Amino acid sequence: MLEHDAGQSPPSSPAVELPFEPLDSRVLGLFRLSSFIGALFLLTPASAILAVLTWQTLLPAWLAAIALTGFLALSAWLVFVYPRLHLRSWGFRIEDGVFELKHGVIVQRRVHIPLSRLQHVDIRRGPLERHLGLATLMLHTAGTSHALQTVPGLDPARAAQLRDRFLRFEGDDAV
Repeated sequence: MLEHDAGQSPPSSPAVELPFEPLDSRVLGLFRLSSFIGALFLLTPASAILAVLTWQTLLPAWLAAIALTGFLALSAWLVFVYPRLHLRSWGFRIEDGVFELKHGVIVQRRVHIPLSRLQHVDIRRGPLERHLGLATLMLHTAGTSHALQTVPGLDPARAAQLRDRFLRFEGDDAV
């Protein structure tokens, strides 16, 4: 048994942080599809420019082939590798009346939203999200620069559960 001096309080155990909850793994398909569409916007004009420059003999065919191979490799990385890294970077948790988000592959962000400052919460389900059985939670706060925060790739039931929890939160209303 540990003994303590009469005037001292017992040592407190360190606070245990809750782990971050990941996004639904089905969002990987949505991230990949979005990256594919972005890669098309990169690859299509680049291919057309390379074709015109090669046809006009302003660029040797071998150089155009190397450039096109580079664009294809970059597009493949954007479609197959980056979305998985993006998915792994996402997480959220609710602790002590604060909703915390983390995300970002290259630039990592951590956002802390006091639940008492939420103005309203929406759930958005676009056509691709509905097809994949996903939803996006949209959190509106007072302010201008980051007044809207979104959490993509949630199961619709989980998104509704979070929304309902936020709406039931009774915290300090003071501004």
